[in-house]
Amino acid sequence: MTQRSAQVRLIQARLEEKRRQVLEDLHQEMDSGLAHHERETSDPCDAASTCTEDTVIAEAVDIESRSLQKIETALDKIRRRVYGLCEECGKRIKFSRLKALPFTPCCLVCQSRLEREGGGEAEEGAEVWESVQEPEG
Repeated sequence: MTQRSAQVRLIQARLEEKRRQVLEDLHQEMDSGLAHHERETSDPCDAASTCTEDTVIAEAVDIESRSLQKIETALDKIRRRVYGLCEECGKRIKFSRLKALPFTPCCLVCQSRLEREGGGEAEEGAEVWESVQEPEG
């Protein structure tokens, strides 16, 4: 097994654990929302509070769902043996970047270019990459 293969296996295990956690969180949030709706209220203030709580729960579910989709995409790339290749330039993404952002689709150079051009979404945690340097290899 090559060093890169071992590194990908390590990331795969982290992604699978993160997927398990996200699924668990989604189930809890959805159960919380269902339990919340079982309470009936005739008080307008309680109804407004319920509406606000519903919005917060819906947003949390949306965020978790997007995270789950990114995780599933990364795991699919691992299965297809294309994980760690930049979707923009096709070059290998550095392991230090993959370790920090395991579902990143682009290398740092392409992600920075996309963000400057306004065509890419800023990545969570991306601000730390300005100072990270790893030798090629």
